Amino acid sequence: APTHLPFAPAEEESLEETTTVDPSYTISLIRQLIPKGSSVEKEFRDSTQPDNTDPSEKSDKQGLPEERSVSPKDQLEECGCILWDLAASEPQAELMINNLVIEVLLENLRTANSSRVKELCLGIMGNLVCHESLVAAISLKKGLIATVVEQLFLDDVKCLSETFRLLAAILRSSAYVSWAQALLPDEILSRILRIVGKTDNATLLEKIIDFLSTIIDNRDVIAMLIQPLLKLGLVDRIIGLLTTELERSPDEKLDRSGSLDLVLHFMEELSAIHCVSKAMTSNDRLIKVLVNMIKSPDKVEVASYCASVVIVISNILTDGKHLVPKISRG
Repeated sequence: APTHLPFAPAEEESLEETTTVDPSYTISLIRQLIPKGSSVEKEFRDSTQPDNTDPSEKSDKQGLPEERSVSPKDQLEECGCILWDLAASEPQAELMINNLVIEVLLENLRTANSSRVKELCLGIMGNLVCHESLVAAISLKKGLIATVVEQLFLDDVKCLSETFRLLAAILRSSAYVSWAQALLPDEILSRILRIVGKTDNATLLEKIIDFLSTIIDNRDVIAMLIQPLLKLGLVDRIIGLLTTELERSPDEKLDRSGSLDLVLHFMEELSAIHCVSKAMTSNDRLIKVLVNMIKSPDKVEVASYCASVVIVISNILTDGKHLVPKISRG
């Protein structure tokens, strides 16, 4: 089963296949994810519409995973992957939300010991919040924001990747305010920066930078979060990321060809913000790294990132004209 499904449904994409899925099938998939003995189990039973169809007949007709010879773990994973995919369809997403999928996902995030289960729940939720018509109602679910933010303290790379994907999608939506406020505590922002500083996984790096770029792209969110992030060491963390990518062996760089570009493009975005470029002007380490990159003897490598470095230096010089002699001397 796929471990990573669509970031968001493409508007031009035909969703005919997913919109014609029998609602009872989707509901039965949600049922498979309910933790046994949880309060959600009774709530789900009371809220879903009863029907007179024999469950086994329904399973045969719809091809439910439980009808085949699979273990409970594999069954849960398959149901989760199907829901993850279906959540990219707005009609299916609406049906899922009306049938307590958020409550089921939240209960799993709170109680599941399996990182894979948490990843599936975060992936489903990440697709659900991509639908602008549904995101406000989703965000109002009691305990949702706090529970999602708590997932930032997991150590599983895939769970963290899906958490950052989810947060980036939310911050692009109209429901961003309450989520941005939930990220404000120093404990949360410090954790985010620690992940930035220590991640060695290319996918997680991509999701983190997309999340941080989303913060920058939203004027209200950047106004809320940029000063706390700077105070907690954002610039140093990004410089650390840059130097780590530069110091990788040629083989590692080949495997992570896009990572250095991601970091540099993000630095371009950051340096265009006045308060950030001002902070960068006093960072001797950054200036040294940038100058060394321009003067690198590896002409092929320099050519691939020279434009980004020049843009970053240019933005920094806007607030740090005193640095011109230092950069010229290099």
